[in-house]
Amino acid sequence: MDTQLAVPLSNLVDIKHGYPFSSRYFVDRPTEYILLTPGNFDKDLGLFFGPNITYYDGPIPDEFILRDGDLLIVMTDLTRDMAILGNTAVLQLDKQIPGKRILHNQRIGKVIHKERCANRMFLMHLLNSHAVRKEIKATATGTTVRHTAPDKILSIKVCIPTISEQVKIAGVLSEWDRAISLTDRLIAANRQKRKALVQRLLSGKQRFPKFVRSEATRDNDRAFRYLVDCPIDWNYPRIGEIARPITERNKGHCSNNKQLPILSCTKYKGLVESSSYFGRRIFRKDLSLYKVIRCGKFAYATNHIEEGSIGYQDLYDEALVSPMYT
Repeated sequence: MDTQLAVPLSNLVDIKHGYPFSSRYFVDRPTEYILLTPGNFDKDLGLFFGPNITYYDGPIPDEFILRDGDLLIVMTDLTRDMAILGNTAVLQLDKQIPGKRILHNQRIGKVIHKERCANRMFLMHLLNSHAVRKEIKATATGTTVRHTAPDKILSIKVCIPTISEQVKIAGVLSEWDRAISLTDRLIAANRQKRKALVQRLLSGKQRFPKFVRSEATRDNDRAFRYLVDCPIDWNYPRIGEIARPITERNKGHCSNNKQLPILSCTKYKGLVESSSYFGRRIFRKDLSLYKVIRCGKFAYATNHIEEGSIGYQDLYDEALVSPMYT
């Protein structure tokens, strides 16, 4: 970048801090108001409102109710690689969360563009560019929790074309975003089809004729005890016959100052990186009793075993799970 042609972002935008809404008014039951958190920002750029919505039922300053089209940036990140720090997205109420009002939380910045200097959609793409995100991460503070601030972001220098060229650039990039979004929806639909196929194949409801052994028999008493309907010609072992529990505590890793990612087991997505998925720290400060789970191993939360939550660890070479996990 030619610094002689570059201008600081402060020439183009202002950034407004969010409001410190009190957690005493956070509720699980749905209300009209949803508190925007870093957990609502996807690492692949965009806002989403999934199952972990934080509803709010308390006093609200009017100026911190977000409007459709607001440009928002993540100011705090709990993950080691700062996957969402500086992530910028446009709030689209009708598409993302119809019928709800979104509250501007303190960990999120609202980017207010100066209309004569910059196009809003161009700014979104610019702030999400590799160069700007790299600078935001490089100047972040904190150890476990990483922070940036408006003055740090506004001091970043960028090259800016004319407004008309900005509009053209934003249009082209947005068109690609729409194409990617369509592809993502097709992939999601195919994943659902695959999920249904997995259930049919693994339960034996759908078979390959050449593998069916019609003459096979099985101990009916054993099948009755497990109350599972599966093909008569399939083996029916207990989990203990084909797997064994492994317990490796984190004490050695703690003594070596080796920080491992913390995983949680979810009902539908298996093992996930806790802080990134939930948008906040949900684990203890003392990790010495946490269990090490290596790549290629399974884990489940014993306190939620009735939900069938089990995960396969293919995210990291090594990671940690709660002491309650097996």
